Amino acid sequence: LQNPYKLLGVEYGNCTDEEITKNFKKIMLRLHPDKQPPNQSLEEAEAVSRKFHDVMDARRFLLDGEHVAARRAYDSQLAQEKPDPLAKLASLIPPKQQQ
Repeated sequence: LQNPYKLLGVEYGNCTDEEITKNFKKIMLRLHPDKQPPNQSLEEAEAVSRKFHDVMDARRFLLDGEHVAARRAYDSQLAQEKPDPLAKLASLIPPKQQQ
């Protein structure tokens, strides 16, 4: 599973369940097989189908109750990987010179 937040176009840590659902619906309308052009190549149709299913899986992972523990573990992992914005700022401040 790819990053479910990116697949759904929401920002980790700053999104509500309503935002996830809203983006999910917009994406699904765009990717739905009935909305695809009839002259689409087989490769394009397969790629759209994979994306369609990936987005469904991402929504299920983030919002379904049976995945609560897995989502918490995933969110915890993302939080550890996310750089601390103050650390970058601190590196820009010159060290205090001793007198």
